[in-house]
Amino acid sequence: MQLQQAIIQLQDDITQLNRQLAELTPEDSPEDDEDGVDFEAQKAELQSQITLVSSRLSQLQSLVEPPPATVPPRLTPGMPLRLTLPSDVLFSDSGEVLDPTRATILDRLLDELQTLEGATVYIGGYLDASDDFEASLDRTFEQAQQVQQYLASNTDTPLRWVSIGHGSSRFAARNNSPANRQRNRRIEIRVKP
Repeated sequence: MQLQQAIIQLQDDITQLNRQLAELTPEDSPEDDEDGVDFEAQKAELQSQITLVSSRLSQLQSLVEPPPATVPPRLTPGMPLRLTLPSDVLFSDSGEVLDPTRATILDRLLDELQTLEGATVYIGGYLDASDDFEASLDRTFEQAQQVQQYLASNTDTPLRWVSIGHGSSRFAARNNSPANRQRNRRIEIRVKP
């Protein structure tokens, strides 16, 4: 209740300050009045007070009335989409088999794909640093294909599919820590309508 009263008081203060500003005229305030304050200085002071009170009012109103929840924008034709998921989220502990219980994270993407007939879906697989580059290419290509198969089997929308295994190249972060190596083990999905 005190918060509401403070909001009402601030609204009244703004109204009074705006009224004072509107009533202020150069004739009422000669350049050098008895207080030594000229019209422009009085005007600037009132505007400064209005800004300060308005800012405080906005802060209090945000506490009483939180901003409305924003709905994430839907993908529309012509708008590209890029999604990056850690491989650890999608694949089994060995990183070789797409785990159906974990793959449900892709279902949100399926909702978007239903509206994009004819779009091209690029799926790229990436690993962290590896001694065997050829093996890493094969493994990431297999991961990308498993993601493609999951998405394609769960949508009736005609789409173009491109799966690429990048192996241990095109790092998202330096391979100098376990956290960075985990960031490099990823699946990137790009949709171009």
